[in-house]
Amino acid sequence: MSRDTEQQILAAVNAGNAVPGPLLNKLLIKIGKDQSKKKARAATAVTEADFIVIYNNMGAADQAIVRTGVVNYVSSSATINGYLRTGLPATAAAAAATVDAMFNVYVAGGHDQTERISYRLQRYTAGQNIPYMINAPAPVGGVGGVVPPHIIPGDLIRDDAFWSTSENRQFIARVPNVAVGDRFVKFAIIGRGGINIAAHYTAGGGWGPAPSYSNANEATLDSGQRQGEHYLAWQMRLKVKSRPAGQAEILYNRGTIFQVDRVQIVGNDFHVQLSVPNPQPPVAGTKNAFTGQ
Repeated sequence: MSRDTEQQILAAVNAGNAVPGPLLNKLLIKIGKDQSKKKARAATAVTEADFIVIYNNMGAADQAIVRTGVVNYVSSSATINGYLRTGLPATAAAAAATVDAMFNVYVAGGHDQTERISYRLQRYTAGQNIPYMINAPAPVGGVGGVVPPHIIPGDLIRDDAFWSTSENRQFIARVPNVAVGDRFVKFAIIGRGGINIAAHYTAGGGWGPAPSYSNANEATLDSGQRQGEHYLAWQMRLKVKSRPAGQAEILYNRGTIFQVDRVQIVGNDFHVQLSVPNPQPPVAGTKNAFTGQ
């Protein structure tokens, strides 16, 4: 990583020291800052290079398991995660199992033990309640009333689904397809347990039918005119160097428990700093990461 705040935090973590509060405050502020595409691509390049080292150190059988898991997750993450949360569609069970198998390979090789800082976006549409707060709400109706669902610093949260995160901030700084009423929780996650699946592969390149979200593939996509795009619009994109970075994906296992350390409300958005407890605590007492229940 070429990011000063992240480097200083990870240096403290790797040394077994407590991270100074001012550094964590800087990280929380950084969640709301834009990141240039050049810096995002540089961060992604480091993540992708790290994946190559991990993958090349695996045996052929494990590489095959990883290829299948990565391709299935990259192409069908919404379907897989929907199945893990609801049990539907049942046809996604096989694909979810390949991601489980991939995690087993990473864990067996110790490739989930790198301390990282990654970022995640959680979207709430109009009318959906965001449970993240700085302090617990008052009981409805006064003392003795029901306390609404909430997530505050100190709480433990989890999701039945896998959690996709990124080692660049592009995906929380430049949110696509924002609808009227959309609000966002933007996470910065510190800890280990995530696995690097930032693979670069092209369509039909021996991995799968569709390309991955890598730096190189984003560059290839942007070097040609996108389908249905007016020629002048394409030329304008090239002039302003709009090529985005690859995803730099760090994937957390389904059911991973995170601790909420800091919450900041910025306009309509919520900036939340999480850490990954190791060892993982019991599930009892954890809250749903989306609803707070």
